[in-house]
Amino acid sequence: MPTENLQPSSDFNVRVMRRVRLVYYTRKFINPLVIEFCFLVVLSVSVAGFVSVPRVISNSPSFINVSASGKFWVEAFQATELSTQGLALGIIVVSVLLLSHSVKIYRVAKTRRVLSRQWSPVIMQRGVRL
Repeated sequence: MPTENLQPSSDFNVRVMRRVRLVYYTRKFINPLVIEFCFLVVLSVSVAGFVSVPRVISNSPSFINVSASGKFWVEAFQATELSTQGLALGIIVVSVLLLSHSVKIYRVAKTRRVLSRQWSPVIMQRGVRL
């Protein structure tokens, strides 16, 4: 049985490793938060193209009067075109996702800080380099 067919060619290895590196660096540099933020900016600019934002803000009641403000925003949303409503809902969804991912990252960073403070004496005693 020849062993030449069992070993992959070097060209195949190069192509596979090139794709592995591409995926690795893409995941490393393209953070989901960045993508969500870009979507939020694009959606916001799109809404600004359909709606006169300064005019809407000038017509809105003060935020102190919560019931009037809520009624105004609901009626303003209902009075807009379907495309603008879709963009507004997209902004809300992306904002919620961005906020939830930000909270998760904050919690992970906070946990890492606490754990590193708790374990730093043990690590220093054993001479482990970080």
